[in-house]
Amino acid sequence: MQQPHIKSDSSNDKSGYKVLVKGMINGQYYCSPDNILTDSNGFFSIGEIKEGLGYRLEVSKVGYLTRIIDGVNITNNDNTQIVNINTSANPFVLWPGDINQDNAINMSDVMGIAQRFNVTYQDSKYDLLCDLDRNNAINMSDVIIIAGHFNKSISGYPQYFLKFNNGKLTLNEDTVVDGNYTLQNNTIDLNGHSLTINGNLTQTSTEETSKNSIININNGTLTVNGDYKLQNWSTLLMRNSKDKVIVNGNFIDVSRIDHCLNNQQSGDGKPCLTNGTLEVKGNFLQGVDNTNTPVAVNVIMGNPANFHTSGGHKVILSGTSTQTVIFVSAGIENNNSMFNNLEIKNTSAEGIKFGDIKEYDSNNNLITVKSKLYVNTLINTTSTNTTKLYGDVRISQIKNPLKCNLTITGNLILDLPYESTVFNLNGNKLTVTGDIIQKGGLLDVAGGQ
Repeated sequence: MQQPHIKSDSSNDKSGYKVLVKGMINGQYYCSPDNILTDSNGFFSIGEIKEGLGYRLEVSKVGYLTRIIDGVNITNNDNTQIVNINTSANPFVLWPGDINQDNAINMSDVMGIAQRFNVTYQDSKYDLLCDLDRNNAINMSDVIIIAGHFNKSISGYPQYFLKFNNGKLTLNEDTVVDGNYTLQNNTIDLNGHSLTINGNLTQTSTEETSKNSIININNGTLTVNGDYKLQNWSTLLMRNSKDKVIVNGNFIDVSRIDHCLNNQQSGDGKPCLTNGTLEVKGNFLQGVDNTNTPVAVNVIMGNPANFHTSGGHKVILSGTSTQTVIFVSAGIENNNSMFNNLEIKNTSAEGIKFGDIKEYDSNNNLITVKSKLYVNTLINTTSTNTTKLYGDVRISQIKNPLKCNLTITGNLILDLPYESTVFNLNGNKLTVTGDIIQKGGLLDVAGGQ
């Protein structure tokens, strides 16, 4: 078994970490040799281990708080044992500061540093264990490192695996999960707490089960520091005004669950996305899992209504670079997916870009067109109060009067579904650098320009 990227929380120290793997597999106890150490790259290698579930991984080093992970699954892949815990982007981290090795970082460790304070490596009193940032001096920077994890014990580390009871987990405290996490066939109820995933989050299910994967925000906050993807039978419940989801990567929704009717698998028959705020800093993709290949509306990935929002639900796009939005099935037909309230906080020069999809024209030919902007209310809270849309934009609905200036660096295609449908500028400024192509509906300047 090989596992990279073990390192210190305060320096680039990757070598000399002791690694133990233990487990009771098929009635036999296994423990790896006690002389396995990481090399200068943070790698370690252990001889052949039986494939199995529920191993314990222990990583330790003198001066560091030992880290224990239970529930590690080891699988065979081309005769190599793989344990999937981290990546180079999300390294396995140990906290320095347990100088006396009592499995806690506390005042006794601070006293150890105090006895050698302002000592450098040239002094006989210098002790490498107290030089937590490895800068050849024991000083205030080392005290600050201890303060960052003061009063922490082994149990204080973020988790890698969540424990479920009969397929459900109700949080009783704020929880952090290190690395990528996959929720499969289980339910998590945030119960007013925060859940932070320091990697990618994938909700999914197996084909043979009648259960779906559910995350109920329930007055809590879900933060995903990578991409968040809903696929197969997966449900996101946001029904309270305090519900908050923050995605620092891409949001990808190819779920097979109708989030309007919610009557499939173990759904309760009530709409799923009726309140709260979903903030996305990367791309927003519905019905497709990448921005490279346009998808036809008749071959959408997932359910056409997998992102149907209503009530007080709001989406915020707040990236610092161009964000691509693709709605393969945007529109009112059969309560398809749509933004209810869309707030633009993107601060990049180009702003928001709508990606391509494929639709059939009047001659039944499959052609490439822009994904629709279908929203009830469009809001902008930047200092300029100007929403910037990059490239050609096809507006199918902005139901309520515009609440901000709108700049489109391309063509504006007004593809409103009915002749009576109105796009109301409401006194705001519309700037289009290309052509305005009106296919349907009415454009009401309403005191704007």
